[in-house]
Amino acid sequence: MSRAFGLVLLLSGLLKVALALHFADLAPRYDEVEFLDLGRRMAEGAAPHPFRAPGYQAFVSIGLRVANGDPAGVRVLQALLSTLTCFLAYRTARRLFGERAALAAGSFLAFYPSLVAYSHLLWAETLFLTFSVGAFDRLLAADQRSCPKTAAFAGLLLGVGALVRSMALPLAAATIVWWALRDSRRLALGLAFAAGVALPVLPWSMWASAQAGRPVLVDTNGGYNLFSGNNEWIPPGLPGIWSLGLALQNGTEEARASWLATQRGIQPRAALLRPEGEWRFDVAARLRDAGIDDASSVAAEDWYSSRAREEIARDPLGALGRVPLKLASWWAPDFFLPRHLLRDWYGPVAPTAAVLLVIGTWLAAAVPLLLGPASLVSLPGSRFRALSFTWLVAAAVLHVVSFGVSRMHLPYVPLLVTAVFAYRFDRDDVLSAARWWRKGGPAFALAIAAWIISAPAVAGVYVCPGPRHVGAARWLGAVGETPLPASRHAAWMRAEVVAAAGDPAAANRLLRDSRHADDAWSLVLRATFVTDAEERRALMSRAVAADPRLGIWIPRMIGETP
Repeated sequence: MSRAFGLVLLLSGLLKVALALHFADLAPRYDEVEFLDLGRRMAEGAAPHPFRAPGYQAFVSIGLRVANGDPAGVRVLQALLSTLTCFLAYRTARRLFGERAALAAGSFLAFYPSLVAYSHLLWAETLFLTFSVGAFDRLLAADQRSCPKTAAFAGLLLGVGALVRSMALPLAAATIVWWALRDSRRLALGLAFAAGVALPVLPWSMWASAQAGRPVLVDTNGGYNLFSGNNEWIPPGLPGIWSLGLALQNGTEEARASWLATQRGIQPRAALLRPEGEWRFDVAARLRDAGIDDASSVAAEDWYSSRAREEIARDPLGALGRVPLKLASWWAPDFFLPRHLLRDWYGPVAPTAAVLLVIGTWLAAAVPLLLGPASLVSLPGSRFRALSFTWLVAAAVLHVVSFGVSRMHLPYVPLLVTAVFAYRFDRDDVLSAARWWRKGGPAFALAIAAWIISAPAVAGVYVCPGPRHVGAARWLGAVGETPLPASRHAAWMRAEVVAAAGDPAAANRLLRDSRHADDAWSLVLRATFVTDAEERRALMSRAVAADPRLGIWIPRMIGETP
C-alpha cells in the first residue's frame, strides 16, 4: 500500500468512526428497527430468526455486546469494516491495473457518500460488501494461479457473505458457471469454491430447516421479496410495492393530520396517505384468513411465493412489462442518504446544505452507475471484466425475478469504480475516449435511461422530503410533469410537502394545473387542501366517479363522506 493511500484510508476511517460516534443514538428506521431488535435478542441468548439471514443479526449482537447494549458499537465496527473494504478494493485494483488506477479508485470509494452513510446506518450492506469484495479479489487470484485453496477461501468468504445477504448465492452459482463454461480444467477450482461456500451455509441451512420443518437455504424472506415485485397491488408505473404504505416519518403526515383536524374537525389516519398503501392491511387480513398469524413465518413465505406465482401466471405480460422498471429501480441513484437528509432523520439540516449534499451524492453515484458500465464494456478482455459481468448479470436476473431498489446495486459499486479508473489510468496508454464512446456508448445510454425512468419514483416514493425542505420538494417534484412512469407520485409528493409547509392553496394550484389533475387521488388531495365545503364535496365526488373504490376508502382513512 502506498503512503498516499495510507493517508486516504486513515482520513476515511477517522471520518467514518467520528460519524458513527456522532450518530450513536440515531433513531432506527424501517428495517433497522427489526435488525436492532433481532440483534438484541441474540445478544441476550436467543437464536437467529430464520426470516432474516443470520449473519447481520449476529454482527449486531456482537456490536451490542462490545458496547454494553449501545448501537454505537455496531456503528463503529461497521466504520472499521467499511475502511477495510476500501483497502481490499484498492489492493485488487493495484494488482490488476497499477498504482494510479488503484489510488484513484480506492480514494473515491473511501469517501463515496453512500458508503460513508451506510457505515453508520444499521443495514447489512457494509458487512456484506466486506465479504463480497474480499471474495471477488480471491476469485481473481484463484483463477490466475489455478489454485484450489484460494478458490476455497473465496468460496468461504462468499458463503459467509450469503449468511449476511442471501443474494450472494446467485453470485456463487454464476461464478461456478463462469468457470465451467470457460475451461473444463477449472473444474477443480469450481468444486473447491463450491465447497468453500457450503462450509458456512450448510450447517446453518440444516439448523434452519429443522426449525422450519422444511428446507430453508438461508432465510425465509425470499417469498416476500418475490411477492414485492409480483402481485396484484402494484400501481401502474412502479416496479413493486416496496415502501408503499409505510409511514413517511418526514413531518408531512403530522402536518396534514393537524391541518385536517383544525380546519375540518376530523382525525385522519395519518400513517397512510394513499389508498395504494392499503395492501399492507389487506395482506395481513388475507394471511389471517389463511390461518397465518405470523407474517415472517415459513407458512407466510409459502403464501407469498404462491400468490406471486399466481400473479405471474395470471398476467405474464404485466410481469414482463415491469422488467424495465425493476432494472431501472435497481440502477437508480442512491436515495438512502438523500432520504435521511431531506426527511431530517439526521436532525434538522439547513435546507441549502442538505440539497448540496444530495447533489454531491448523486454526482458521485454517476461515476459507478453511469460511467461504470460503459468503462467495463470498453476495457479489454480480462478476468476482472468477465467476472464483473458474470456477477452483474446474475444480480440483474435476481432483481428482474423479484424486485429492485437502489441499495441492491451497492455490492457492485467497487467493481464499477475500479473499471472507471482502470480505463482512465490505463497503464499501456492505448485506451482512448473514442474507444470508450464506440464500445461503451450503448451501455452509457442505457444507464442514463435507467436514471431518467426511475427519477419520479426516486423523488415521489423513496426520497419524499419533509416540509422543511419544500424547495427540494419543488425541484424534485418537477419530474411529476413529465410523461415518465410513476410521475404522478412526484406530483403528489410536491403538493403534499407544499401543503405541509403551510401553503395548501399553492398545493391545490399545483395539482389543479398538473398533467395529473384528473387523477382520482389528485382530486382527493385537492379536497383536503381547499377550504370551501362545496368545492371539497365536488372534488370528492369527482374522485369517487374516477375510482369507485375511494367511496369506501375516503370515510375510513380521511374521515369524510364523499
